[in-house]
Amino acid sequence: MMDKEKLKHALRMAVLVCEYRGEDICTQDGYFAATDMQVIIALEEALCDLLDTKSDDVSMLEVQGIINNI
Repeated sequence: MMDKEKLKHALRMAVLVCEYRGEDICTQDGYFAATDMQVIIALEEALCDLLDTKSDDVSMLEVQGIINNI
């Protein structure tokens, strides 16, 4: 069973990433959205905590199975 408080925290951090979105950045590699670095790090930490990942970096390869089983 997923911890509701961890889920709430991850959702709050996801909303802040969107809320703090600044101007878009265009580079030779494509277009990117700028957001507050501390907030996106907090989101990654919250997702790792919520999904109980083996590392402190979120990887779709690692979490896809976990997400599919929710």
